[in-house]
Amino acid sequence: MVTVVHGVDSESADLAGRTMQEVRMLYANVFNMPADATAKVNGKEVGENYVVQDNDKIAFEKKADKHAA
Repeated sequence: MVTVVHGVDSESADLAGRTMQEVRMLYANVFNMPADATAKVNGKEVGENYVVQDNDKIAFEKKADKHAA
């Protein structure tokens, strides 16, 4: 099982073998994620071609606002 998190939303699912792009598309509307959210797996930023492994923890994080003080 893989855990997917965005903000307070979290879900565990059988996603091993899918690419990060596929996972992003599956959860974009479910978690109301911005299109430019950064994908991290087990704390490390990954690209869209990353292949998800069993027991991965995926976190989609909103990019920091460059104008925030």
